[in-house]
Amino acid sequence: MARLPYQEVRDLVEQHDGTMRFLRKRFLGGVWLVMLDGKVGIFPPVRKTRTEEWQEGHVGLNELYISGRPYRLQDNALDLLINMLE
Repeated sequence: MARLPYQEVRDLVEQHDGTMRFLRKRFLGGVWLVMLDGKVGIFPPVRKTRTEEWQEGHVGLNELYISGRPYRLQDNALDLLINMLE
């Protein structure tokens, strides 16, 4: 089975009774919607400026991973994520 985008974050969210969904409609480039611990976060795609092309990944979610270690979340990823939610 192929690895899904942000699978490790999804697993972490679901382990703590939260939900994580990708929304395409009405959002250029799609956004991730995370609901966890009574809070909600919307994570848009990364881009440099309005006129430049989209970059890979989504703002905030990329920072949960260990730099240079694909598919490995930081030890404090859950705390970081909760702090990003409103």
